[in-house]
Amino acid sequence: MEHVKQETLGQINTVELTAQTGEGVRFAQSRFLDELPGAAFAGITLLWIVSSLAGLMWREMPAGTIAHIQSLAQVSLGWHSLRIVSRLAGAAGFAKTAYRFFAPRTPA
Repeated sequence: MEHVKQETLGQINTVELTAQTGEGVRFAQSRFLDELPGAAFAGITLLWIVSSLAGLMWREMPAGTIAHIQSLAQVSLGWHSLRIVSRLAGAAGFAKTAYRFFAPRTPA
């Protein structure tokens, strides 16, 4: 009969741990990249909440106050920036209306 040598638990999976110079930096970068999607989602969610509340407040303001705010925005942002923001808001409103129109009609 032939004797079979069995390894003990102490001999299995022995790995020498060697510390490399950039190991901590690489680990920190990996953790940062792992958290980046969550941070982006939190930022977008916060922006959405603030803009929703601002939209609700904007509806209840009198016309004179809205005109005053628009004139302040023109002075601070300039005509070109305000025109770009206005066109982006119009495009977003159109996209929202188009989505509401087509969403219930598409088959699931």
